[in-house]
Amino acid sequence: MRKTWRIILIGSGGQGLGVGGKILAEAAVLQGLHAAHSQTYGASARGGFSQSGVIISSQEILFPLIEKPDLLVVLAEKAYGMITTFLHPDTILVYDLDYAPCPIGRTAKNNAYGFQMLKKVREIFDERGIAIVALGILAGLWIPEEQESILLAIDKNFSGTSALKNRQCFKEGLQMAERTSVVDSQ
Repeated sequence: MRKTWRIILIGSGGQGLGVGGKILAEAAVLQGLHAAHSQTYGASARGGFSQSGVIISSQEILFPLIEKPDLLVVLAEKAYGMITTFLHPDTILVYDLDYAPCPIGRTAKNNAYGFQMLKKVREIFDERGIAIVALGILAGLWIPEEQESILLAIDKNFSGTSALKNRQCFKEGLQMAERTSVVDSQ
């Protein structure tokens, strides 16, 4: 198992990227891992650029900023223009098929995986749950977090109907991951 995962979630304000990153970090700590979380957003939070970074490690984290992500989740097409420095050949790119089409030249052969997250989240909830669907995909395919830890972190950050809807979004992401075959060469 890889010792450290560097994850960046980017998209538009209002997609739940900040709380999604917070949930990943909290879930890592719940299972005894180290975690660091950072968040950046534009002046107009809803609809403007938003980014959440998470480092998960079995070792102490000495530098909490991400220069080269292992996983890059893109949830809005306009975000691609902001992240060209992050998109390295060995970075695994996860994107929404409808809302953030894959950049030209990227395919599963070079670590790009598209999912219909926005379509699914609109069936369950609304756009704010898209980051939680993405967490389900990441947990199902790459990151070393136990599903129960993420569900506990969801419950810590939401209550009532909102918690139930976000749990459902996470489980839908897990189901999307189950239907995808990915070979992790890391």
